[in-house]
Amino acid sequence: MNATLPSRWCVATVTSAAFANGTHVLLRSFLRHNPWFTGTLAVIHGPQEPTPDVLRSLPNVRWHPVSDELGRSLTDTNSAEVAQKARRFYSLEIFRLREFERVLYLDSDIVCTGDARGLFDMEGALLCSPDQAHFWRRARDRTTYVPQVRPFAPPGTVFASTFNSGLMRLTPALLAESTFADLLGRIATRDWRAIRTGHSVSVVLNDHFSGAWTELSERYNYLISKGMLRYRRPRAPVAEAVFLHFIGRPKPWEAQSRETIFNEEHQRALNAWDDEAARCVPPMAW
Repeated sequence: MNATLPSRWCVATVTSAAFANGTHVLLRSFLRHNPWFTGTLAVIHGPQEPTPDVLRSLPNVRWHPVSDELGRSLTDTNSAEVAQKARRFYSLEIFRLREFERVLYLDSDIVCTGDARGLFDMEGALLCSPDQAHFWRRARDRTTYVPQVRPFAPPGTVFASTFNSGLMRLTPALLAESTFADLLGRIATRDWRAIRTGHSVSVVLNDHFSGAWTELSERYNYLISKGMLRYRRPRAPVAEAVFLHFIGRPKPWEAQSRETIFNEEHQRALNAWDDEAARCVPPMAW
């Protein structure tokens, strides 16, 4: 594997009409902070959805409609829980991008604020940052996905550690060719009525890759959420973050997002998002 060919690298995300402004800021901010990147921008979208006009001026874009295989899997589960959150599973399409040497997946509610070259140079099949349960020192229940206190959880009933699926760096050649099919199978076999946290694709991914992922520093996926207020230990300085990830609602491009600023990190993150939005060419379409 030659990790020195940026033209064989890919940055992927999922978009929709509701998330187009977020996608625009994400990809423009990534390109601004990573001028060395000469690879492909893969924009995943629903099979019948038009590609947002605001994204058409981006360089090296590859429009990637959701595959029939994933569409059938989401339909055939006969699960109301999956049907309501079908779009959240679209990120699984990254496991079909096997022609690339490196794939960096980013949720569209992320903004880039630094150089991400180090992520592409690192070795490993799957690189991720921990999710909120990790910072709360909790292990998620395998059936309900509810965080549990580790010492009191019966052996084999919890995931020892779980990752946030909003940022993943893949080396496709190091993953089995059957990975995509295996993930779809887990959608069908999971009892989604038992999930009590609202999570979706994260459950499938953590189930499949349990114990088989490499932990990244939180600076590569700096979580901005009220839930992080429960974490009382010092965090890495927000100024050192390469990616700021606004999990939960409202999103930074939604009007109500400035109505409640819950801490200084949140304010700084919103300021960073606003700064990148102001630099977008063409201008943001509000």
